[in-house]
Amino acid sequence: MLSNNISFESATKEAKEAIIKKIKTFNSLGLIIIGDSLTDDAYEIGIDDLSTLLELFLEIPQHTYFFPEDISWIACLSLEGQLDFGGSNN
Repeated sequence: MLSNNISFESATKEAKEAIIKKIKTFNSLGLIIIGDSLTDDAYEIGIDDLSTLLELFLEIPQHTYFFPEDISWIACLSLEGQLDFGGSNN
């Protein structure tokens, strides 16, 4: 079960900043990004690129998932504009 959950009804500036701040506490060096519709590939990015790419993926009408290689947490940007995060305590 994931704990440390954060959920926002819309991807406001404050919501994006809160999610990015939370993700950076996990000290993940690289992230994997996948989408469920218009992006056909998985992408691996550095944590420092997350803010820029989050803005880019906000423009794509799909669900987009961000997670580290160890899958200790996951963030989702929904098609409807919701922004969610769940991380394990382990």
